Amino acid sequence: MNTYAEKLLRGIPNKKEFVDDDGRVKQALFRFSDKPRDVDGFYDLSINWFDCEEALSILMNQKRDSGDEFQFKAGAAIIQRDYLDELIRKPNSSGELFYERRKIPGNDYHGNIICKTNSKERQSLFRANLAMCVVDIVERP
Repeated sequence: MNTYAEKLLRGIPNKKEFVDDDGRVKQALFRFSDKPRDVDGFYDLSINWFDCEEALSILMNQKRDSGDEFQFKAGAAIIQRDYLDELIRKPNSSGELFYERRKIPGNDYHGNIICKTNSKERQSLFRANLAMCVVDIVERP
């Protein structure tokens, strides 16, 4: 059985593209994968479940594939799971949005927000709503 933390984290690669002038995240931060997952054909968005401070530490210390710089230079957005649950329950979500915990090597806190549709219009609607679920930003020290 999966358990889910009260909050989840989404890494912010840079401020210019993903944070507005008022310090709020943009919907671009919540772009779903371009290719459907092999396991079910859905589109995912990588997150970390904020079970403890180690989850944040792993996210903040994640390096780019090249290994020479941090992946999330601008920190991490914190989403309140209750807000996400409310979004998922809304009639207009039509069962197209859900989440999972999916551990990966070196990261027991990893998970995904899953979108069932490949409609760019629907995904854009979900991205904007996910941005509205952000309760805080943790900046890189």
